[in-house]
Amino acid sequence: MCEGAACAVRLARALPVSQFADGSIDLGAIQTSLGGRKISGRWMSEVWDFIGTLPEQLAEDIPRRAKTLDATAPADATVIGNEKVFIEEGAHVGPHVVLDASAGPILIRKGAVVAPFTHLVGPMAVGRDSQILGDRIAMSSIGDHCKVRGEMSNSIILGHSNKGHAGFVGHSYLGRWVNLGALTTTSNLKNTYGPVQIWTPTGVRSTGQQFLGTLFGDHAKTGIGTMLSTGTVIGAGASVFGANTPPKVIPPFAWGSVEPYETYDITKFLVVAERVMERRHVQLADKTRKQLTEAHKRRWST
Repeated sequence: MCEGAACAVRLARALPVSQFADGSIDLGAIQTSLGGRKISGRWMSEVWDFIGTLPEQLAEDIPRRAKTLDATAPADATVIGNEKVFIEEGAHVGPHVVLDASAGPILIRKGAVVAPFTHLVGPMAVGRDSQILGDRIAMSSIGDHCKVRGEMSNSIILGHSNKGHAGFVGHSYLGRWVNLGALTTTSNLKNTYGPVQIWTPTGVRSTGQQFLGTLFGDHAKTGIGTMLSTGTVIGAGASVFGANTPPKVIPPFAWGSVEPYETYDITKFLVVAERVMERRHVQLADKTRKQLTEAHKRRWST
């Protein structure tokens, strides 16, 4: 149970997944029990909830995660605030780094490198073997093997993604293997200061959030100087360039500079994906290749 609702049930017997596809099956009729164990957590009803609740999630999760790590306080960095700062053994924090833990804890994982003159604001998590290369990074979750330079706030990067140049990214969600061209910038606040609307498969909806940037699918890429509006959705595998401000909805595997976009040829896409992954010493396995090919076949459009 979580917040008074069932988050998991144990089935009385094995059932095919297809019976759950339309959502009509009655869980109450098939469970052995609703269970008696309560867990802490929160429901993510919408994809933008991950951004809206990110600071709270980080503040809760970082101390719990750090308990299992061999973590120490930084030796050379300047620490501000009373919250905990955890530097896992094997991480490197350069001189003149400022770690501001006034509003929440900071965790830097093994193999990560934080370059001199970087300003990290908690709550903040930096994944294994990631590189933080300067500017102010605030209240964000950066996955493993990422590269981040330039201002960023309240954003999630899953892993193996590259923001290697200047440009502001705020209240945004980056999947895996995303690459942002130099000066790619997201708007995360409307001129009216009203709630941000966003495209969904069921139509345009209000998120109820005042701050929301861009949702980037896996393997999405932007060209130099791309300017993105509030509540933009860029589908997986899309590659956009040339236009200063693309539309707010870009379908998966779109390719080009202006609408109507071409469809990225899957053979060419896989060649690029393989090349990108090899740079991080990761092989494009047959299973992943098949998954991407299937995603290309099932891509949605607007």
